[in-house]
Amino acid sequence: MLRYGEAYLPFADALERFSRGIRHTVFARRAKVGRVASSAYRIAQGMNLGVDVSLPVPQAESMKQAFGKRRRKPVSPPVPVPPASS
Repeated sequence: MLRYGEAYLPFADALERFSRGIRHTVFARRAKVGRVASSAYRIAQGMNLGVDVSLPVPQAESMKQAFGKRRRKPVSPPVPVPPASS
């Protein structure tokens, strides 16, 4: 049994490092896409601020809805259970 552990534990450790690296890469790319989308939204808002704009960016409103307010729902207090009558 000791030889089995000695043989496969380094392999399991390497797989864990590999999975952490992939997870980090996925999170980094998500963050980059979020930053790019946020900057595009700010640019579209800025383009829509002009008074004499012949072609405002119509997608700005749909972008605003897509970003939305992503706040967590408030936790409701637990409903008290009435005591059982005997």
